Amino acid sequence: MINLKDMIGTLVFSPSGNYIVGASERENAEFQKKCENKINLNLQDCVELSCVRESVLTSENYNDIMKVKGMPGSIFGDKFGYEMQKEIAGYMQSYYAGEAGKEDIENYFNECCTSMRVYLSQTRRTTGTDEKDNAQIISQVYEMFAKENQRMANHANYQEGLKVNVGVSQTAGWCYYNSDYYYQCEETHQFLKDITQKMAEKWSIPTIDTEDIEKKSKLTLDGGFDFNSGWNHHFRQEQI
Repeated sequence: MINLKDMIGTLVFSPSGNYIVGASERENAEFQKKCENKINLNLQDCVELSCVRESVLTSENYNDIMKVKGMPGSIFGDKFGYEMQKEIAGYMQSYYAGEAGKEDIENYFNECCTSMRVYLSQTRRTTGTDEKDNAQIISQVYEMFAKENQRMANHANYQEGLKVNVGVSQTAGWCYYNSDYYYQCEETHQFLKDITQKMAEKWSIPTIDTEDIEKKSKLTLDGGFDFNSGWNHHFRQEQI
């Protein structure tokens, strides 16, 4: 039997409003806009799912369709994940440019976790309620945010260095280090650890071991998760 209250990712169409179960506010707003533009619903044919918590589906065919395939090794391994990764990088770049604050980062971090869980539920990689799967989602979202934090802190440092060294060839043997970016990167790194635990609490799963995530991460070809390792990679291996 399938309880609709557990069906994260379910599309709900009703006279009182359309929404995706478990989706973020932005995702639902986009979904509702698409409905207005593309779906001409006859409300007489709609079913109000106000009693969703008590509805149970027992169709054998439906159960076959809803079988869970299992989580991928990386949640960023397909087009949806790749687009999210690019957007995370964009948010972190805006943050180091002074165009976004910590509240924006936290809100988007939560949205990434929520949207990824909905997507993986809709593609039947998870039920959306499995503790282990949810822990993987939060962990890998943290890993990507933490990596882009290091990358964009170094990007901001490098761009500032270009301005200081105006007229000097980008391939010349110069280097630039602004400790402000080091401290901001370290502070933000800890901030990301904190909001990761808040997200884990929100989903009622155990504490996420962020140190272990970084230790086992494969995203280390351009340095680790700290500012200095990224700086060393760029200036020592590429510039000199």
